[in-house]
Amino acid sequence: MVRIAREQVHGTEACPATFEKADMRTYEPPSPDPLDAVFAVFSLFQISPGDTYAIVFRFGEWLRPGGILVLGFTPSSVLQEGQGIYDSFWDCVRDVEKSWMTRVTRESFLSEERWREVLGQAGFSVEVERTFRFVPNDEQHRCEEVHSLIRARKMEAD
Repeated sequence: MVRIAREQVHGTEACPATFEKADMRTYEPPSPDPLDAVFAVFSLFQISPGDTYAIVFRFGEWLRPGGILVLGFTPSSVLQEGQGIYDSFWDCVRDVEKSWMTRVTRESFLSEERWREVLGQAGFSVEVERTFRFVPNDEQHRCEEVHSLIRARKMEAD
């Protein structure tokens, strides 16, 4: 994915596009200059809810005021009853066994409302939310999923 992004998105001389593959939990941007955007699309399922919460705050630290955060996730509200364990503290469902790219993974899913709360607490204003059904165009992986996308903007500091 990073290779494809580098090949297809070039930016400009004044605003070059940079793509990196890193562990979000330990990543530090290479420049002290704030970022314009952070994309975390379907990348927060396999870490703990506590790490997810902390990372959203780190996204806010990395972004300039007015910067954009795009999140892609599957909300816990679309899971079938009995999948995973409900965690009332984080308002999420944990330990959901899910098939992903020919493997079975254990994942956590926050509710839509919890995502909005965390984003607000981290200094973001949600601008756009979209939810849609997705079916991969792959004979081996035809399982329909619900995908949600949120575009949020980092608010100016008071």
